[in-house]
Amino acid sequence: MRLDTNFVDYYDNEFSGVGFKIKRFKESISKLEILRLLKEKGYEVPHYGKVKDLYNTLYPYKKIIIYPDVDGVHVKDSFKLLSHIEALRVYPLKLCFQYEKDFKIIQEIRIGNHCFVLEYRNISDYTRCSRSSISCYHNSKADIDVPIYSISFLVSDKDKIAFDYEPYPVLGGTGIEDFLSSKEVADILSHPILKRNGWV
Repeated sequence: MRLDTNFVDYYDNEFSGVGFKIKRFKESISKLEILRLLKEKGYEVPHYGKVKDLYNTLYPYKKIIIYPDVDGVHVKDSFKLLSHIEALRVYPLKLCFQYEKDFKIIQEIRIGNHCFVLEYRNISDYTRCSRSSISCYHNSKADIDVPIYSISFLVSDKDKIAFDYEPYPVLGGTGIEDFLSSKEVADILSHPILKRNGWV
């Protein structure tokens, strides 16, 4: 199998460079498209909109999270946590949503029928990829037809609100390497192509 990609990950050396081509790219997805996709898939999403439009609606929330690069390639550190006043001054036209300090953040990374749950204490740890724990569940049904993807949530005792989606997140450095070998991940990524061509 050949891997056509624009980033590197820990399982890349399992691909020989010959045979069927697998495409794995970091693509530009607007945050608005992400939130619409999550809502379409049945997830609860935050109340969102442009900073200037939501200023009065979200006033009780002292902090908001904004996406300064709405149309940029997905990177975790694109999220910024600001006060309403500062956001209105600097990013009045950018997409934002509400945030409460009691929320923790979990990122569910789905690889085939495996679901890895990475927990972060707050949005700053999330943007720095500084997780506090990782756990794994098996035989988990995927909601999106992509072999490897992640969905991130704001979580409290009462709520689980989806706010971020990423197809083909970088797995190296997350701790997933301790659960799945590079060959196992490569096999999962290859399976849809092999199945489509009648090899499995």
